[in-house]
Amino acid sequence: MGIVFTLPETYAPIILLEKAKRLRKETGNENYYAPIEKMEALSFAKRVNNVLGRPFLILIREPMLIAITIYMSFVYGCLYLLFEAYPIVFTEGHHFNAGISGLMFLPLPIGGLIAVVIVRSSAMYVSTCVDIPVHSTCWSSTLVMSVPWKNAHQTQYPLNSA
Repeated sequence: MGIVFTLPETYAPIILLEKAKRLRKETGNENYYAPIEKMEALSFAKRVNNVLGRPFLILIREPMLIAITIYMSFVYGCLYLLFEAYPIVFTEGHHFNAGISGLMFLPLPIGGLIAVVIVRSSAMYVSTCVDIPVHSTCWSSTLVMSVPWKNAHQTQYPLNSA
């Protein structure tokens, strides 16, 4: 919240508005005005249409945005399925109680923080663009695939004594 009060205004129409108000006050000349003052006010319905309608128009009209949206919804779906499977794996599969099973979520944010540090520090040394979502997706998919593997019960076969 402090950033709102400490950073200066950078939007050019608002800067011109403030300058026009200051010049009118200093000179008393009412001919100073900013272009934003001459614009007509938008109705509530038009504002709602601009704020809520435009993102969906862009989503429909841009095929690459649709592809990225579908991909990211798949990735987030897998991630949240992982969160649903964790308690099942550790309570039913490994027979942990609910308290200990809840502690199994702690490595996830710790690993995420370590991954951010590694990717950011390696990006300083790599001159090419580092695509962070691709890296995180690869690691998260590896994590998702490792959960069933960890839960698999190993069958012990007796040695043949023949």
